[in-house]
Amino acid sequence: MMILVAGPYRSGTGDDPAKLQSNVDTMNDVAVRLFRQGHLPVTGEALALPLIERAGSGTVGDAIFDEIFHPISARLLSRCDAVLRVGGPSAGADEMLRQARAEGKRVFTALDEIPAA
Repeated sequence: MMILVAGPYRSGTGDDPAKLQSNVDTMNDVAVRLFRQGHLPVTGEALALPLIERAGSGTVGDAIFDEIFHPISARLLSRCDAVLRVGGPSAGADEMLRQARAEGKRVFTALDEIPAA
């Protein structure tokens, strides 16, 4: 399955770069485990952050960031088979679950719920 790993990026970080990176690292760690189970893991951050930088964003949460960050995850999820929700509170990640359910996709909240490929 192609699985979107959805978790907090900004929530609870105060936009501190080290905390933002820690959240990305958490999602990427989960993605590695999914890959090793035979799945194709993806994160919105992996696609959005380079585009945001290239588009000229000056700071997390500016207009360019907002233009790209959540919309790219929503578009990506439409191409995925499922979503895995990880980490703590996150309105954006919770929105990915709502979208997945509305689109009839599988929703997982723990790695051990996902069968090996």
